[in-house]
Amino acid sequence: MDAIPAEIRAGDAVRIAIAGQQFLKVVSLAYLTPLLGMFTGAWLAATMVPAAGDVSAVVGAITGVLCVSQLLARSTMAKMDEYLRSARLESAESITG
Repeated sequence: MDAIPAEIRAGDAVRIAIAGQQFLKVVSLAYLTPLLGMFTGAWLAATMVPAAGDVSAVVGAITGVLCVSQLLARSTMAKMDEYLRSARLESAESITG
């Protein structure tokens, strides 16, 4: 964690700022991708097992969200350090005064 200044200690208030494009990318990964997985899972399950009706769509939606969330968690763990390094930390003194 080279990006954290030495004067910031545990319990201090900090502000974390990220660039607008990076924020949009993180929000898209966090919210839109699982939503896409939910709709895709529901559609696939309803198409593959039409006799089960809404139950298959619900099970498919839950499965789609879980699968996409697991994939995101595994793929972003390596990139998390990169996001944290690009974040700008400010001490509480510079925020309030």
